[in-house]
Amino acid sequence: MSSESLKERRARLIDDATLDGVRFTKVLAHETDEWLRSIIENAKGANPKKMALIATGGYGRAQLAPSSDLDLLLVHTSGRSIAKVADQLWYPIWDQGVGLDHSVRTPKEVMNVAHGDLRVALGLLDGRLIWGSESLAREVLDGVRQSWHEHWGHEWLPVLEEQVTARHATHGDLADLLEPDLKEAHGGLRDLNILRAVAIAFPDLDRFVDAEDLTAAESVLLTTRVAMHRYAKRDQNRLLLQDQDEIARRVEAADADVLMRSISEAGRTIARASDTVWRRRAVWQSGRAGAVPVTVRVESGIKLVDGETCIATDILISEDPSLPLRLAAVAAEHDAPIALDSLQQLALAWPEIPTPWSAEVRAAFVRLLGSGRGLIPAVEALEVFHLFTRYLPEWSYVRSYHQRNAYHRFTADRHLLEAVCFGQQLVSDTSRPDLLLLGCLFHDIGKGHPGDHTEVGIELVRVITKRMGVSDEDAHVLVQLVRHHLLLADAATRRDLDDPATIRHVAAAVGDEVTLELLAGLSQADGLATGSSAWGPWKAQLVADLVGRTKLTLRGHDVVVAPADHSELLSAARQEGVVVRLDGDWIAVAAPDQPRLLATITAVLTLAGLNIRSADLYAEDGIVLDRFFCVPGPRGWPEPWYLTQEIQAGLSGERDFDALIKSRSDSYQQKRASAGDIATSVAVVPAASDRATVLELRTRDAIGLLSRVAQVFASAGIDVRAARLSTVGDVAIDTFYVTIEQRNLSEEQADEIANRLSDSLS
Repeated sequence: MSSESLKERRARLIDDATLDGVRFTKVLAHETDEWLRSIIENAKGANPKKMALIATGGYGRAQLAPSSDLDLLLVHTSGRSIAKVADQLWYPIWDQGVGLDHSVRTPKEVMNVAHGDLRVALGLLDGRLIWGSESLAREVLDGVRQSWHEHWGHEWLPVLEEQVTARHATHGDLADLLEPDLKEAHGGLRDLNILRAVAIAFPDLDRFVDAEDLTAAESVLLTTRVAMHRYAKRDQNRLLLQDQDEIARRVEAADADVLMRSISEAGRTIARASDTVWRRRAVWQSGRAGAVPVTVRVESGIKLVDGETCIATDILISEDPSLPLRLAAVAAEHDAPIALDSLQQLALAWPEIPTPWSAEVRAAFVRLLGSGRGLIPAVEALEVFHLFTRYLPEWSYVRSYHQRNAYHRFTADRHLLEAVCFGQQLVSDTSRPDLLLLGCLFHDIGKGHPGDHTEVGIELVRVITKRMGVSDEDAHVLVQLVRHHLLLADAATRRDLDDPATIRHVAAAVGDEVTLELLAGLSQADGLATGSSAWGPWKAQLVADLVGRTKLTLRGHDVVVAPADHSELLSAARQEGVVVRLDGDWIAVAAPDQPRLLATITAVLTLAGLNIRSADLYAEDGIVLDRFFCVPGPRGWPEPWYLTQEIQAGLSGERDFDALIKSRSDSYQQKRASAGDIATSVAVVPAASDRATVLELRTRDAIGLLSRVAQVFASAGIDVRAARLSTVGDVAIDTFYVTIEQRNLSEEQADEIANRLSDSLS
């Protein structure tokens, strides 16, 4: 065994299926210790009485993942031969292909550097001796710990807090993210290590954290991180979506959903402890430890004590079912987190919630929802003891439920809370802000259950509103909001708003103006909470246009869209051939009708770096006018003369755009991957238009997709009158309004083209 190289030892342990999690990290650290001792003991000039090899950081904690670097410090009291000894140690490590952070210093140098370098100081707090003089190692390590406890920790705390805050802002909340960074995110392993360092400076902090809970949370994250390193064969801390099924199998979780829930709960535990520590530090740093707390009474039964929201001593908790909700609302409104002992009091003396709820409980619930961004930490605090779930049992299904697709940023519960926060910013746009906030909270409440989440959500909301004591009229509106929460966004981006059938369909589904304005707010809040791919200026304008037209229809007015005047472009195309115009975000191309025209134009726009979102097509006397709404890429907008030149070259056969697009597509790396395969499907949307057959295509997004689709249509003699293109994560959802010889497609023709598209794109 002793003759094994470090690389061989690592490979053997990685292949040992009996080792996982914390045990793996300790065994790897032990075997690395042995190998390093064998190297330095044979190094010429190595003196174990005057030198000490110390592991620091993660290696010092014996937490080596399969691809972790080694953090090593060689301490010495004699400099004459130390450089040669160090070279005999460092070079063999590099030869093994292992990352190394190394330093060679005297005890005095160690203390000086640690005093001035926070990273070095933190690493040494976890230091341990591998080889050499125990007294020398103790001098250094004890000196650093004592100095940190007495002076350095206090000096560095402001900087450390700034770094923690910045890191959290950069990496987000581990508990709520689709692809969390297990090390750097808020609630990750880095926070746990910082907590330990802070506790050395302030030992009293131990009473504000549960060491047993933290150890269990750390084990979950370490076990997952070890599996990630084994699978990726590199130092990887971000748990990618496409890896989650395999990692779940490797850690013997029932499935990826179970794995991600356990990771979320671990992240919540660590984040809660971290937040508590930093919150308490503000009091200690003010020099008021042990002083009479600053208390401000806010309302019945609730007070603020040293920046925390607490239950007053003169209230009987068990007799006020609105108290937990009011406590959370005050915490959110005053940016004063709920004190842990108050949460414990609520859990032990929980008030009986009447069914249906009283007006006071309903008012407190809506007040909490309308409290702004503070809602999120307030609900998280209640959920430490599952107190929010006691009001809303359905919450247990969405809590920590990972929406395992590339479309969503957050877990289902965090997404709903984010939507409520965005909805709160829109309450002035509706006559029923209470229903808007409730609709935002409930719109995805069916997730986490088998079946279609909308259908499940409708049934759940009927139960919830009955429990809440909501009026029948309001309950109906909330059911409508859940049923149609995707209606406006889908219709705006996937249907032709100039087609009267689109507006009639939306108006019939919505029914009245109040529901329409609530759906408009919910659509925006839902999109903003989902992410940048789900809401932007383009979609916002389309939804606003749709809402405006639908409102006119609900009022009994006809929606008349004035035809655009394209005579100048059509005339120019008759004389010049291909004509291109840029008008804001629109590109208009006019040209004589000919085979592969649409395929060529879309190929040119794609290769120019434009993302086509919609297309309107018009023909008159042999001249075709195609208008495209585009979003420019990093290269910005191309010049019209360039687009004209490229389209002409493609139509004449001088350019092989098919080959260019294939080459670009082959080298294209998807930004993110969805869980599972994406099957191609083509569906006929019944009654979606009076003047064309509407086909909805779903397939994996790819460069040049529209050009390929246009080729299929052209080969079948089908004309495209309009197209609406959207991408959800990696899924392209494209809608085409098509005719053949100026007529709608028959059922047989629609089935045939659907099969052609499926075969071409599969």
